[in-house]
Amino acid sequence: MVKVDLASAFYHIPIYAVDHCFFVFRFCGVLDQVNVLPMGWLNPLAAVGGGHRRLAPPFPPHRFYPPVWCGRPVRLGAHVLPYLDDFLFVFTSEEQARVGAQWVTESIEILGLSCDSTKCQWMLSQSVYHLGITVNMADDLFEVPGEKVAKLWRLAVGMHVTAKKSHHLVQKRELAKLCGFAQSVKLDLIPAPLFLCNSYDALAQPVGWSGKVRLSQGSMRDLNWRVKVPARHCSAAIHLGTTVVELSMDASRHPWGAVLHGRTACGYWSCAEVPAHIN
Repeated sequence: MVKVDLASAFYHIPIYAVDHCFFVFRFCGVLDQVNVLPMGWLNPLAAVGGGHRRLAPPFPPHRFYPPVWCGRPVRLGAHVLPYLDDFLFVFTSEEQARVGAQWVTESIEILGLSCDSTKCQWMLSQSVYHLGITVNMADDLFEVPGEKVAKLWRLAVGMHVTAKKSHHLVQKRELAKLCGFAQSVKLDLIPAPLFLCNSYDALAQPVGWSGKVRLSQGSMRDLNWRVKVPARHCSAAIHLGTTVVELSMDASRHPWGAVLHGRTACGYWSCAEVPAHIN
């Protein structure tokens, strides 16, 4: 794999002339106008001027692909995972990765772009830290980095202590920070979103960002889970196997039920299982 991070990528995206008026600001008494997409724009996908934001047409293909002398094969055969200015190139062999890395480098130069050398990884590897998670192709796993698990634990402990001391009242902005961070690792911490429902219900309370919201008992149980995240949940398979059987099930606070191949099963949670249930 090869990881590429473009430097100041937003500055390479021009804005249509008719939309320049929406990107005007005054600094030190001088009125300036931004003609390219600014890095600090809060709503990069929002509507502008009553319609969706328009960007200038992309580069035509003949300007993007390097000339024949670069040695680019007819079919590169790589998987490209783009996210704004971050790109992860996944190759099927070491030889293909060498050719692909050279082609990517020459393509960036031809486009007149530059890379952030502190974030790129040109050395071929089967394990890459990308967008906050570790992509481990050798073991076919998404993995949560240890520092992220530690940060999630600190946020959850801090929130839990604050809630205990203030009758379940916490800062809304801090709760949103915890939810956002938990969402950022959902690829490799699969159960994480399941323990956010009650927190999002708390965020829906009609209070400003500088105010406080009250956590429910369900939110407190969710925080307890984050404080003690089992190690087995800190990684997830990249490629999932095909469906073998289809199981339909539902559960409430006390009973549960399931259907498999037309056969039903039901029962009640034990006293030891009830605290682990999301409801």
